[in-house]
This record gives sequence, structure tokens and C-alpha cells, in this order.
Amino acid sequence: KKNLTIKQYDADHGFANPSNPVHDVAATSDAYKHVLAFYKARVR
Repeated sequence: KKNLTIKQYDADHGFANPSNPVHDVAATSDAYKHVLAFYKARVR
């Protein structure tokens, strides 16, 4: 059995792209925090 966490943001498509008019700084910051934690725990 695998554990799975799904994080959904109330943001538009492309929210992490700083050149996109719908860029969401708070959602991007939170998403990167989770991605980096995932990589740190699993990628060597």
C-alpha cells in the first residue's frame, strides 16, 4: 500500500509561471515547498 498526498490550489493554469498574468505567488511558494521536500526525501 502506498501513501499519496494530493495538493490542489485555487489557482488558474500556469499559476507558477511568473510571466503569466495569473501568477499566484502564495500558491507557487507552497507548491515549490512541497516539491522540494518530495525530492529531498526520495531523490538521491
